[in-house]
Amino acid sequence: MFYGGFGAILTPLFGVSSSFADDEVGYNNALGFFCILWTVFNTFFLLGSFTTDAVTIATYSALEIYLCLLGASYFVAADGGADGAIAIKKAAGSFAFVAGMLGYYSMGNVICKDQGLPAFLFPMGKVGFGAAAVSSSSKQQMRKSSVS
Repeated sequence: MFYGGFGAILTPLFGVSSSFADDEVGYNNALGFFCILWTVFNTFFLLGSFTTDAVTIATYSALEIYLCLLGASYFVAADGGADGAIAIKKAAGSFAFVAGMLGYYSMGNVICKDQGLPAFLFPMGKVGFGAAAVSSSSKQQMRKSSVS
């Protein structure tokens, strides 16, 4: 959804950029706010990923940093710092690349798991906190209390 909306904003056919033709500062600020809105939205996915695995947490963390830096680059461009904005966008792009590679890694694991290929399952990094950890520790406590 992010890239669909971002692509629609940047595509000349939709006329969004041409409506800001005389206001480059407003255009960059609008793109900055768009990215920050998605940063906030992604924060909820990041928080939800804490009960899954380390790869998913790393994916959403890299995506969070990417969105934050991309938004910051547009705000810097709105303030007239073109060179700084380019440098920040390059840093943002590196985090987007990391998030993409982690996403492919995670999907490779899901595909191998769905196809019943246990020899090809990738290490995902088990996390020891969240709802799964709480439920397993409460099950252990229930077993101990029923034994005594």
